[in-house]
Amino acid sequence: MADGYRYIARCSYGNDSIAMLQLMREHGLRDVAVVYSDTGWSTPEWVERVERGTEWVRSLGWEPVTLSSRGFEASVTGHTEAGMFPTRLVKFCTQELKIRPFLKWVASADPDRRAIVCVGVRRAESIGRRKAPAFMPEHDNGRHVWHPLVEFSETDRDGMILKTPFEVLPHRSDECGICINGNRADLRRAPEDHILRVEALEAAIGRPMFKPENYMGATGIREVVRWAQSERGRYRASGEQVPDLLSGLADAESSTCEDNWCGL
Repeated sequence: MADGYRYIARCSYGNDSIAMLQLMREHGLRDVAVVYSDTGWSTPEWVERVERGTEWVRSLGWEPVTLSSRGFEASVTGHTEAGMFPTRLVKFCTQELKIRPFLKWVASADPDRRAIVCVGVRRAESIGRRKAPAFMPEHDNGRHVWHPLVEFSETDRDGMILKTPFEVLPHRSDECGICINGNRADLRRAPEDHILRVEALEAAIGRPMFKPENYMGATGIREVVRWAQSERGRYRASGEQVPDLLSGLADAESSTCEDNWCGL
């Protein structure tokens, strides 16, 4: 855009992102870039949804931008000399696949830091976000950050989505087909091609993606998926009886990656 962007919407094309874009549309905002970070780890269905999303963004007179990254597999195998999966505490995947590509792009696209960065954060979504401010001055590398949906309930959000060409999804974004923060419901939906890709990574670096002690002893992605598909407390690893309390962390529906607002 000749005069630069006035708004930069960070978008995964998940429920919150779609609702945010609709709200921005209703406010009549112009000179908008809608930025999607391709993790190289999304499902084929999500790739199709992103393509639909970019066409919709164009129809609104805005500019869709897709950023590439080194990809999840390269991030895992190259993170240390022996390779390492991200963990719930060390989520380098967000940094390498989303934050760094965005900062590189925005430094060129908005060198004077005039654009307002918009993110679909809602306080009602989780405990970790319940104190999220509506506006964060000079927060994102010197740019102002705006959370248009911050006070929206799930019902409010879904009402926005129903005004768009998109359906309300019963799950978070699939920008990553299998996420280290996936809960039981997410893992039940794990696509076979991603299970195979995780198996290959586990073999390459010699360690499982998910810690067995959090999944009743399930070791390796295929066993973790079998754990997810079992009823709570019914899974048994190698015939051993493991106390059900060990699966509490992974069972939590609130398990989420909140670094830089993944999965919105």
